[in-house]
Formats: sequence, structure tokens, C-alpha cells
Amino acid sequence: MHRIRDGKYQFDSAALGAAHAWCQSMVDQALDAGMDVVVSNTFIKRWEMEKYEELARVYHATLVVCVATGNYKDVHGVPPAVIERMRESWEA
Repeated sequence: MHRIRDGKYQFDSAALGAAHAWCQSMVDQALDAGMDVVVSNTFIKRWEMEKYEELARVYHATLVVCVATGNYKDVHGVPPAVIERMRESWEA
């Protein structure tokens, strides 16, 4: 949602840190309000999940991680070589 501009997905690598901080803040606010939360993101490295694990502990929320193992259509125009590099870098 952070990268949707005028109804279209727009990736900006310079804003990546801000996008993650925004997402984590939104999750924090929603959990604080007692809401259920779904985070749809590409968590490739274990450290990328740490903030969400911490938030789940703080709010006593059940953390469920769904790992997509199939080949799904890319809807954001990510080059196949980048997707393959991400797949090879994934940490369980």
C-alpha cells in the first residue's frame, strides 16, 4: 500500500527503508487497536521478520508465516533474474 500512487504500484528503491518503517508502524498501530493483521511482503532474510516477531510478542498475537513455494505470476514487473536471486537468497 505504501507504494501505490494514483492506483498503480511504483517501486522506489530509495524509499525501501521508509516503506518498511511505514509498514511496521501500521502493524503496530493495528495490533495496538486489537485488530488482526496480515502483512504481505517479501521477507527474504530472517532479520526482515524480527520487528514483526517482536510486535507479535508485545501484543501477544499469534504469528503465522505463510511461505509461498510455487511459481506465481509477478504483478509488479520485477525482472525474472531479480526474482530468482531473491529465491536463492531466502532464509528459512
